[in-house]
This record gives sequence, C-alpha cells and structure tokens, in this order.
Amino acid sequence: MRFFNRGNKSANKPKGQGIVELALVFPVLLLLIFGLFEFARLMFTYSVVTSASREAARYGTAVGDNGSGTPRYLDCQGIFDAALRLGELAGVNPVDITVSYIDVNGNTIDSNCDPYASPPDPPPSAENIELGDRLVVEIIGNFNPAPALPLVNLPPLQFTSVSRRTILKDIPLAAAGTSVVGPIWTETATETATPGDSSTATATVTVMPSYSPTATNTGAATATATETPTP
Repeated sequence: MRFFNRGNKSANKPKGQGIVELALVFPVLLLLIFGLFEFARLMFTYSVVTSASREAARYGTAVGDNGSGTPRYLDCQGIFDAALRLGELAGVNPVDITVSYIDVNGNTIDSNCDPYASPPDPPPSAENIELGDRLVVEIIGNFNPAPALPLVNLPPLQFTSVSRRTILKDIPLAAAGTSVVGPIWTETATETATPGDSSTATATVTVMPSYSPTATNTGAATATATETPTP
C-alpha cells in the first residue's frame, strides 16, 4: 500500500507542473500571435493606402478623357473613384482624400477638387494647367487596433501617402494609319556637256544619290531625277 501511494504522488506531480507552466506561457504565446495578426493588418492597410494614391494619380495624369469629353486631369470624380476602389479595403473615405495641382516650381495652382464636398468643388480651369504641372493625390490612412488583452493598449495609428505625377497635356500624337518609312534614296542626274575637237558636243550623265528621309502613309519610296545642264 505504501508503494502504491508513493506512485500516485509521483504521477500527479508532473500534471500539476505542466498546468502551471501552461498558465505562465499561454499569455505570452497569445500576445505573440495577436501581435503577428495586428502587424499583418497594419502592413495591409499601409499597402492599400499607398496603392490607392498611386492609382488615382496615374488615372489623373493619363492622356485622354473620361469618355464624356472631360480631360482626365480635370475629372475630379474619376480621380476620387480610382482612389476609393482600392482605398475602401482599408476604410478610406472621401474626406481622407485631397487632390491638388502644383506647377514646376512647387507652387500650388489649385487645391479644390472634391466632388463629394457640399457644394462640390469645381475643377481648376484648363487654362491654368500647363504641360509639366503635377497632380498631387494625398490619402490619409487610419489604423485602429483591435481590442487586445487588458495589459496591451495600442493607440490608433495614422499615416499619409502622397503621390505626384506629371500631367501630360497638349502632346501631339500621330494620326491613325500614319506610318514613317525609313530612309529613301533619291537619284539626281546631272548632265555635263564636254566639248570635243569636232563641232559636236557629247553629254555624260552622272547619277549622284542623295539621302533624304521622308514620312508617307503608303510606305512607297519614289525616285525623282532632275537634269541640270552644266556648260
């Protein structure tokens, strides 16, 4: 009986020790796992906000219009929508977006381009925007940590992503179907009269090629010959 009792005491001792160790390690393990999830969510929010500002700036500086005749750099609604398409994944709202225009010297041309304002802000005049000016899209991202353990109290975080791109305006483009062919060789014939001993003159024709690149729609190369008499 004594041997049996001693066996029970030795068997219960490791079980109690494991429970105590688990109680000490579990909060630290839970905090580590929670921190990994929150850090991943923070990086996701930052990446989404950065991509949203770049996408909005890329839309506003592209060549062309929005389909209704308004140039893209003046399409405030389209710029905001391009930012919100990605920014909604990170909780970005129209009040977090600012669109402005600066010149080549960094001076602000116009900072009122908000279709969600009340009343909506009109876009800047096309006469005030010149080739080389830049569109600036600024988005503020807000990160609110999830409720954690009572010992961890993380404050809300705020970060800003700013994208600047040069506006492409008044750039001439080649018409559809126009092609530029390679160099075309044109031959110029020169007639030279050589006096002889008799009363008749003999003429020799010398062909001198000249190089002149020519742009044409058909791509056909033509050779023209002009005769210049030289006494």
